[in-house]
Amino acid sequence: MPPSKLFQKLSDGGRKAIYAKSRWVGCPNLRTRRTKHALANFFQDFGQRVEELCTTTQQDSLPAPQRKWTAQLMHQGTPEALNIRKPHLLLGPHANIHWNKVLVHGELKSSNSDHCRNTAYMQLLNGADLIFSHQDNRRFVISIALLGESLQLYIFDRAGLVVTAPIHIHEQPQDFVRVLTALMFADPAVLGYDPSIVETSRGRYIEVEGTRYTIENRIFISDVIRGRGTVCWHVRHGNRFFVIKDNWVDASRPYSEAEILNLAQDVGGVTKVQAHGVVDVNGVDGTHWLRSHLPASLCRSLTRIERRIHTRLVLYPFGHPLSMFTSRTELISVLIDVVQALQDLWQDANILHRDISVNNILLVDPNVLPQASSAEGGASIPRYSNGPGPAGLCQRTLALRKGLLIDMDHALVLNDQGKPGEIAPARTGTLPFMATQVLKQGPSLAQHQPHHDLESLFYVLIWICVHYVGPDNAERQNFDVRDTDLRLWVSGESYEAIGATKQATIQDEAWWPQKVLFWFAPYFEPLKPCINEWRQLVLDSTKLTHKNVLAVLDKAVVSLNHHENWSKRDDHGDGVFRSKRKSRHMVGTNQESDLPIPGLELRVARVEKCDALAAAHDRRALDTPHLRLRPSKIPRLVVKPAPSR
Repeated sequence: MPPSKLFQKLSDGGRKAIYAKSRWVGCPNLRTRRTKHALANFFQDFGQRVEELCTTTQQDSLPAPQRKWTAQLMHQGTPEALNIRKPHLLLGPHANIHWNKVLVHGELKSSNSDHCRNTAYMQLLNGADLIFSHQDNRRFVISIALLGESLQLYIFDRAGLVVTAPIHIHEQPQDFVRVLTALMFADPAVLGYDPSIVETSRGRYIEVEGTRYTIENRIFISDVIRGRGTVCWHVRHGNRFFVIKDNWVDASRPYSEAEILNLAQDVGGVTKVQAHGVVDVNGVDGTHWLRSHLPASLCRSLTRIERRIHTRLVLYPFGHPLSMFTSRTELISVLIDVVQALQDLWQDANILHRDISVNNILLVDPNVLPQASSAEGGASIPRYSNGPGPAGLCQRTLALRKGLLIDMDHALVLNDQGKPGEIAPARTGTLPFMATQVLKQGPSLAQHQPHHDLESLFYVLIWICVHYVGPDNAERQNFDVRDTDLRLWVSGESYEAIGATKQATIQDEAWWPQKVLFWFAPYFEPLKPCINEWRQLVLDSTKLTHKNVLAVLDKAVVSLNHHENWSKRDDHGDGVFRSKRKSRHMVGTNQESDLPIPGLELRVARVEKCDALAAAHDRRALDTPHLRLRPSKIPRLVVKPAPSR
């Protein structure tokens, strides 16, 4: 039923009419503060009336059952975010919902003033972050702001934010009907859900290039709004395990991760590709669809906003985080594997990784580690003394596991002369692990070099020694990097300032033991000689070679006592370990789909405002002191909908 016809029925129903005398009947006074519950009830009554009209008309049908608006969580928040985010309005399949089921988030303000508008923006921004970080099947998020009697749609995607111009709910009733009806009844794909991820009573499934995989569990979800928005699942197809990596890649890059991994298919110690493809939903595969419909004059001013394509890779083998090492010997031996992989990538495939971090190194059983390209691919379910399945990988009785290098999103492909075969930013990586020269020189850096990755690996080992008290993911419970001298490695006025401070800490003979080695957990005391030798190589980049680093690590392995007598105790000695989320201290500099909502039939008529900023920082920088970034780093477009028809 067209919005104009539906509005006519809503206003011509006699006693049942809910629009009369140029106002919506039952709508509370939105210019007062205590209207949240009344507004939720009005929205719900509106949906009930629309449902009645459509069910009594044979030729009209609703694609989805009516959803429920609630304002019950405005005082205490949801169970996952108590007293942190208290949403005014939530739309979900039922009234009692958590962020993992929220369809639409709304905020209500008494006026359309700049203060109210900016406050609503920040609240919706945080709500979108919670939705993205709790729902691994979201392609974009739609939120609403009611500023007095004006309604605006906020569409968050991986390229930023598009905001419609205000719609006066009483003076533009057909636009209001179009918006609210779509939110309450449109197909989930219209609200930003990915239909290729299916949930049934038997489990969850995901499809890649026509093949359906069973999702065993989610192993990573990024808390990024603008950027790659990476999600990884541990999946199974038949009797083989894989990892599916879902992300939004910058279309301006000449090589995709799949293409880079294919170039590295004969390099051992690097993850392999089983399948890959572009996720297409109703003919849309990225963030560019809506922006491509903007006027040409505006598009010229938006050239610095990236175009992101929704891609999916099936990778093998399945591994475990580096923090799951079982001994100091295994930790160092894994780093040896990584150095060897970096050397082979550079010498045999002309590839530099450029994003070495604690999250991009995995532990893999040597029986399933790929050494070269494989026709079949996939990791067969291994058998262990403790039983089948990947869970057995963590047992200390197994042989030392091997290191696996992953995440080649920002790898640099060199030509035969060793020069970049592409135009790529020189400064890329994850903040605590970036080489000081990369941080300090940034865009003026001539080219990323192999020794930069070796320096990053040096900081990975330091990070492990500082943040963990022992093996098996034993995190320090009374430790926060922001309370140490190392806070200056993850916070500062600029990347250049962080790089300068980091370099001074490494170079100064007095600062090095006081500001770095002092913070090592006692378990890692035997690794200090190794780290001191590695530091000497870092101080002279001409000596920071794969051969020299391998020599230092080999020497360390020989010197270590392979029969450790370590008791699983944390800093307090209670033996209780809790997983702590440190990702907010690891801000990436390489950050990490705008759709015209079909049910809303929005048309871009003219642009009122454009705040297109090029810096691609994720939401984590908005509420932490790392780089003191402003919320305006999320690019915003404000557009007007087409006149009602």
